[in-house]
Amino acid sequence: MIALSTAWRQSDRNDVPATLEAARALGFECVEIGVSGARFRLKKAQKAVGKLGLEVVSIHNVCNEKRPQDDNERGDWLGSPDPELRRQGVEATRETLAHAEALGAKAVVLHIGSPPIEDRWEKRELLCRLVAGGKAAEAEYGVTPADLLAEREAVAPEYFEAACDSIGELLADDSKVRLGVECRVGYHEVPSFEEAAALFERYPDPRLGYWHDTGHAAIQEAMGRVEQFEWLRRFRGRVVGVHLHDVVRRERLVDHYPPGLGYLDLARVRELLPASVICVMEVSSRFIAEEVAMGLEHLRSVGF
Repeated sequence: MIALSTAWRQSDRNDVPATLEAARALGFECVEIGVSGARFRLKKAQKAVGKLGLEVVSIHNVCNEKRPQDDNERGDWLGSPDPELRRQGVEATRETLAHAEALGAKAVVLHIGSPPIEDRWEKRELLCRLVAGGKAAEAEYGVTPADLLAEREAVAPEYFEAACDSIGELLADDSKVRLGVECRVGYHEVPSFEEAAALFERYPDPRLGYWHDTGHAAIQEAMGRVEQFEWLRRFRGRVVGVHLHDVVRRERLVDHYPPGLGYLDLARVRELLPASVICVMEVSSRFIAEEVAMGLEHLRSVGF
């Protein structure tokens, strides 16, 4: 069963119940409550889910009425080296887990860290150009991929260790909801492929697992980090769920397109996924309902 992330339509003007109604109208029977600018209200969500007969399969951290930082929708506080901000992040995640239990969701998707590297998103695009252009691009820009990655590696360990501490505290609780650590779209973000491997080795608890993101993995590959399908091969036994969307090549790589509109081999993703994982289509709000419906049909055509 394919779920739709409510991140598709949520904004400050478009709350969760309205988005759930739109998902049901498109024929979705399952949803993920996605992170967005819209404030989460548990009772309103419960009422809408019950009225529409929808199943909530997952929730994206942080889905609360209040966030530790209002301007950070990505929810990277679990890996903050600031003890107070990390503490607030853990408490906010606990509240999200409680909301997940109340809605019957099986998993919460986690972002766990984002070192504040200057101009990090511009450097991400530069990294893609360097990898694609090889030595000629390195000569043109006067920098190598190793130079950019060295900046990340100098600061990432502190964020990774803070994230590990947060995960340990969450696993010490008695929640049965699984934690899905998502692969990220930025080269600077935590976890890298190697950090994910270290995290899962440190915490073998089956409640902790890997959340694959098709677009993020493809962009990680374009940055020269790791081949996109290697995430699924390496962590197949720990996969909790997957965010399904496509990537197009324009002036830069752009993700969160409806499946079928880009270059990703989603049939290969289906082959590598365990049968029991949570499958969520996560597309941008810039796409209309008809395009979302086409994406759903494409996923079904390749075996989802």
